[in-house]
Formats: sequence, structure tokens, C-alpha cells
Amino acid sequence: MLRKLLRTFYHRSKTEESKKRYSFLQNFDPKHKISQKINKKKSYTIAFLLPGLPAYSGGITGIFRLGTYLSDFGHTVTYIDCSNSPVAESKNNARINFESYKGNIVTLDSIQEVFDIGICTLWDTAYILKQYDQTFGYKMYFIQDFEPSFYSLGDLYFLCRRTYEFGFHMISLGAWNAQKIRDNFANVTVDTIEFPIETKVYEVANREIKIDKKLDLAIFIKLEPKRAPDLIPQCLILLNKEMQKRGIDLNCWIFGTDISLGMPFVKSVGMLKHDKLQELYRKCQIGIVASYTNISYVTFEMMASGLPVIEFKDGSAPSFFKSEELILVDTSPQDFCAQINYYIDHQDLLNKVVQNGQQAIQNRTWEASAKVFNAVIDSLK
Repeated sequence: MLRKLLRTFYHRSKTEESKKRYSFLQNFDPKHKISQKINKKKSYTIAFLLPGLPAYSGGITGIFRLGTYLSDFGHTVTYIDCSNSPVAESKNNARINFESYKGNIVTLDSIQEVFDIGICTLWDTAYILKQYDQTFGYKMYFIQDFEPSFYSLGDLYFLCRRTYEFGFHMISLGAWNAQKIRDNFANVTVDTIEFPIETKVYEVANREIKIDKKLDLAIFIKLEPKRAPDLIPQCLILLNKEMQKRGIDLNCWIFGTDISLGMPFVKSVGMLKHDKLQELYRKCQIGIVASYTNISYVTFEMMASGLPVIEFKDGSAPSFFKSEELILVDTSPQDFCAQINYYIDHQDLLNKVVQNGQQAIQNRTWEASAKVFNAVIDSLK
């Protein structure tokens, strides 16, 4: 009876949340064809449409970094919160994500001006951008992931997929998203900026990894399929057994969410600011990230901090890095453990992975990627 009541309450809560979140569909005209207008000038008023402004969000942080550089390049940048949360709360979360961000934060309900360029940043904001066609002269789509893969085959999958056919000027963060879109849609054009790291925050650190009687792992995990929340615990259980056989004390530090895995050798440190993340990376010997869709910013941050990173072959990581630059494993606990055992026995190769990885990312900066993005804007006609 209790389980039935809890299930009813859960689904009722999800239904109410869904009704509110997707209410923009009520005013959406699927037959409307967007207009694209740009008055050529040196600088523009640019608005990023955000689904909300949660704290500790890598995707939102990336948008703030891009917007800040565009502001430095002379544009007037605004971030529009489509969830209409209190602005004071949004500004506080923005500072948690990126303390020195530049630009103005407003709610969707409050906007009255017309912007030269509107940039949607998540599939649901694409519907809002199309709905507000006359508020934005030129419409762009900053694609940080191939978002249909977030959903099982159903309504949200197809609603999300449809946004790539709205006629916006698409710019992908990294080549993986762009290729997925081209594979699924004929005759589409997708510009690309290189997937970057903010080297002003995560400076490339020279360090030597040594594993003797203790192994500390920094593990990025979220309750999302792309982050392997079901696979990773099984990997850690098997790995702990393997390390016990070797007389190695295993300590796993999970971050990115407040979940507890209920294992004595696994400690959850929740969601961390950049300085605390760097401290965690420095005390660990291997980093673990699952990027089953577009690669995570965390992979780059760990590599810069001097951590060898484990990623999964079935994800997007092989599109960004060679096997000599990070550790690619099969989607199985057995191969996960086998690779860690191998590199414990070959620590010279483990440190070579660190060196190769750092060489691969040294020129992939946010400033460089923002300049490419800005060049696309400059080329608009």
C-alpha cells in the first residue's frame, strides 16, 4: 500500500512538473516559418535563451564563458531565463557557475526589447525562440549535445529531434554533435567550434602519478544514463575486490550529485566549485568520466589537472582523443578493472597517457573557440 501511494505521489508530481515545463508547446505554431534578418554592424545585441540557471551546471557554465568572451569582443550580451525564476536567485547561481561572467540576466516574461541575435541553448528553448520570432532578428542554435539521445523513443525524443529542422543557424560544441545531426538529417549545415577548456581556471599541471598501497579515484557521476549511474557502481564493486587481492586500499570520491552509493570505500562530495574540484583532482590518481553522448567538460578539466582519465569506448570520447591520450574501456566492469590493473603494473605508460592527453588539450581554450564563434557571427549577411 505504501509503495502504491509513493508511486502515485511521484507520478502526480512528475505530471505537474511536466505540465509547467512544457507549457510553451501550447503557443507553438508548427507551420510557422522563421525569418532570418541581420543588419550588418561591428557589434550586436545577443541573447542566450536558457532553460533555467541552476548552480553547478557544466552546460550553463559553458554558455556563460562563451557569452563573456563575446562581451569582451564588443557585443552586448543578455541571458534570458526561460523558467522565469527570481533574478536574484539566478544571478547567485550564475556566480557559482562562473563568478566573473559578463552580461545581463533577465526573465523571459520581462523582455521588451528586440535583439539582433537570439541563441537557443537546449531543445525546449528552441521552441521558445521560434515562438518569439519577431523578438530576435537572427536565430542561432548553440548545440552542446545531441539531445534526442537523452530520451527513450517517445514524445520528448521526437519533440527534441524536430528542433534541428527549425531553420536556425546551428553551431555545435565539438564535431561529435555535428556529425550526429548530419547522420540523421539530410541537407543540414552545422558549424563547429572546438570543445574547449578554460585554462585560466584549470592550468595544465605537471605531476607524476604513483600508485602503491592506495588508489584514489575521482569519479564524475550523475543520475543520467549518459553518465553511467548503473554501470559505474558495478565497476567499483568489482574493482574493490581486485584491489583487495593486491593489498591496495581503494578510495572512490564521487562528485556531480548528492547521491550515496552505500559502499564504505565510496565517499560522495556532492557538487563542488572549481577550486574544490582542483583539490580533489590533485589528491587522486585516476579520473573516471562516462560520456555516452557528447564529451564532458570534466574530462578536459581532469586531463589538465594531471589525471589520467578513464572514458568508455561506446561513448563520444574516441571522437575527441586517441587511445594514447586517455584510457578507453569497454562497457563492462571486467574491462574497467582489467585496464586499471594493467596501468597499475605499467605506471610509466600511465604517466605517458597524462603527458599525451595534456598535449592534446593545450590549445583547446575557450578564448580560441569563442573567437571562432565570433567569426561566424561576423560572417553573417
